[in-house]
This record gives sequence, C-alpha cells and structure tokens, in this order.
Amino acid sequence: MPWFVYLIAIVSTPMLLFMAWTRWQAGRMKGETLKELPGGLRAADTSRALIIYAYSPSCGPCKSITPRVDALMNAGKNIVKLNVHEDLASARQMNIRATPTFILMRSGRIEDIRLGPQNIEKLTRFLDS
Repeated sequence: MPWFVYLIAIVSTPMLLFMAWTRWQAGRMKGETLKELPGGLRAADTSRALIIYAYSPSCGPCKSITPRVDALMNAGKNIVKLNVHEDLASARQMNIRATPTFILMRSGRIEDIRLGPQNIEKLTRFLDS
C-alpha cells in the first residue's frame, strides 16, 4: 500500500477513538435521575420535559444553532442554556465532554443525550410530548 494510506490511518484512528469515547461517556448518563440540577441550572422547571443545551461561544456548530434554540426559549419552551465556558463546574458535573450537547430530561430523569447539532423540530416534539 502507498505510504499516505498508513499516514491517514495513523492520523484518523485517534480522532475516531476520541469520538467513540465521547459518545460512550455521554451514553452512561442516560437513565440517571438527577434530584437537583447543578449550579446555574437550579432554576429550571424539572416537573415537565426539559432540554439542557450545553454550548460554547467559540463552537462553530453552536453559533449556527444557538439562535434557533433562543427562538424556542422565547416561545416559552422549557430549555435551559449552559455556557460551558462560564459554568465549567456544572458542565463537569453533567459530564459534558463536547459541544453542542442536548440533554433531554423528563421528571428529573435523563431520557436521552444528543451530541452535535440537532433537528430543532425533533427537539420541539420531545418538549411537546
């Protein structure tokens, strides 16, 4: 095989392993019940469906999806934003390893964790169900 094939494999393997590890870490929280939200998230209404949106101001995908999340919040949807740069302790407690991260909760129980940009319509359907 040509040398560049080996080079591509050497460079891409650690990146793929890191992505798999991040998804595995996020999946470990699925099904957990949180009695109390950390730090600045305590004001959230956990009695109904809730989405915690963890973002970073310097994240490219976050910059594109944050205005749509803000529009949902202004429409009265139960969404809480967590800036991982400003509230690092809460991000660590929630085991957030990548941005954007959407934590979907119902009655204090984590139902799903979604990494990366998400379809806003699907998130809205979760909140409305």
